Amino acid sequence: MMKKTILSRILSTNFAILIGALLLAMLLMSTLYGQVLLNQQKSILRATADELTAMAETKMITISELQSSINRLAKGTDTKIYWINLNEQRKDQLLASLQKETLSPFIQEDLKFVLEGNEVYRGLQFSKFFGAYTVFLGRPIYQAEKLSGVLLLFKPLNELTAGIIFIGAVFLSIILGVLVLGFLLIRWSTKKITAPLSRLSSAAKQITLGKVIVDLPIEEQDEIGHLTEAFNQMKNRIEAHNQEKSAFMAMVSHDIKTPLMSINGYVEALMDGVIQKEDLSSTLNLVHDEIERLTRLTQELLTVSKSQDMSFIVKIERFEWMSLLKQAGESLKHYGEKQLLFSISGPKEIWVKADRDKSMQILMNILSNAYKFSKENCEIKIVCSVSQSYILEIQFIDWGLGIAEDQLLAIFNHHVKLHDEIMGEGLGLAITKKLIEMHGGQISVESVVHEMTTFKVLLPIVLEVYR
Repeated sequence: MMKKTILSRILSTNFAILIGALLLAMLLMSTLYGQVLLNQQKSILRATADELTAMAETKMITISELQSSINRLAKGTDTKIYWINLNEQRKDQLLASLQKETLSPFIQEDLKFVLEGNEVYRGLQFSKFFGAYTVFLGRPIYQAEKLSGVLLLFKPLNELTAGIIFIGAVFLSIILGVLVLGFLLIRWSTKKITAPLSRLSSAAKQITLGKVIVDLPIEEQDEIGHLTEAFNQMKNRIEAHNQEKSAFMAMVSHDIKTPLMSINGYVEALMDGVIQKEDLSSTLNLVHDEIERLTRLTQELLTVSKSQDMSFIVKIERFEWMSLLKQAGESLKHYGEKQLLFSISGPKEIWVKADRDKSMQILMNILSNAYKFSKENCEIKIVCSVSQSYILEIQFIDWGLGIAEDQLLAIFNHHVKLHDEIMGEGLGLAITKKLIEMHGGQISVESVVHEMTTFKVLLPIVLEVYR
């Protein structure tokens, strides 16, 4: 079965309407034209009959003169004219003979009416006698108030019929030309209407395949233009949602990996007997904290999946920053096989109002990067301070590989890796920047290749400071 498109439906409907309208116009024109011609012939017959009647009712004209006038008018008007001179006896004989004649029924009936003294006009009628359609007029002639004769006028319409056929052929040719032109115009206008719909359909299919497309052009400010505008808005929202989803999933995957690596490091240290008995309780507490963080991350992931809102969730609470920083440093001690020295300096206590888990993620992302890019036995230094406007400033200083000047801004983009040989997906710093900005803060970096790198984080989250 052939698939019907909007284009074919609109085209067929409009074309059918056009054909119907043209055929109706042709029928009306033909009818009106024929009626005008019949009225014209009727006027000619009546004028001819009036002239002959006036002559016949004049007693001074002879029969031969009357016949001569009949012949002249018949030739001039292309009409068959018959004059029947009557008296009472001839009238009765003619009426009697009509009963026996094999004339057309309508002619017999018309002659009876005329012989009875009535004028008869009959419009278009086919006559076997003339072998054509004719117009007939019969008129009684009176002299001294007595019926003295009848005039019978027949107007064959051979030429008239040929003229009507010719006009019909002309009309038909015009209709065919109009149909061809109309079809082309309808097709052009229909394609102009349906082209944006075709683009919308194609774009929708591309979106279902997960492809990113540009906004569709809005050509007219009509219903289709409004539909296109609404489609573009919907497309942009879908793309924004997909981007949020990808960013969120990347953040969760990266955030889960960090505590898992810490837990794995502690478990391996326990198995190897590296951790002393006196440190066992604190180590298990750290492992427990990491497991709790993983549990909260999993719960957050489930919550976001149910709500379909793929944005980061921030849970603000009051906590002490320096203890969190020390916990992050302890978690990183068994992050890998590399032995590094961690030093933390700053006020004794800094109470802040922020998301604790997101703050831990910020610290672990920056510290794990410092760990990966530092050399064996190097120091990672963390310096905290609070400004007079209660802005928390944290500097992370390491003496590792360093970052080239032309790459300093790029490191905060997604999937940017400066060293392919070092494990990672290039997401940590991009996520870190996002989390810091969600807290109203900012991050910057300074570096000298193969010497030193300093990450500076500013966070407006400080409540109280105890020095």
